[in-house]
Amino acid sequence: MSIRTDDLGFVFYEADEQEEKELEYVYAITDSWNYMGDEVIDTFPRRFWDRVCQEKIKAPFTKEMFLQETDIIATIKGFGLDVNKFWWAVLFVYDWSIEKFTKCFWVKLPPKSLTKIISVPLKWDELNN
Repeated sequence: MSIRTDDLGFVFYEADEQEEKELEYVYAITDSWNYMGDEVIDTFPRRFWDRVCQEKIKAPFTKEMFLQETDIIATIKGFGLDVNKFWWAVLFVYDWSIEKFTKCFWVKLPPKSLTKIISVPLKWDELNN
């Protein structure tokens, strides 16, 4: 891995050639999403690798735990897939889903008036049953 600085002075980690090969399945996932040539999606693997190197991903599982799942490992190998590349894909999907769906924004509870409006159809259904 190498440390790089972009034009704005931000420091980030960049995968070296061997690490790029390990991320093959991660690139395959994002390429399948990117049928329109979106430059933002193209950055997902690089952002993921930067998060890995900065130890920002706090998954409830480890690579060691993953490798102990002998049935899963046997299935991966049975499909002719590379276990290490598959591991990176699993971690990527976990990180992407957590980042995009649980940390995307803070949801505030609706004001009382909105809560009352929402409850009206529920009461209506109760009356009609």
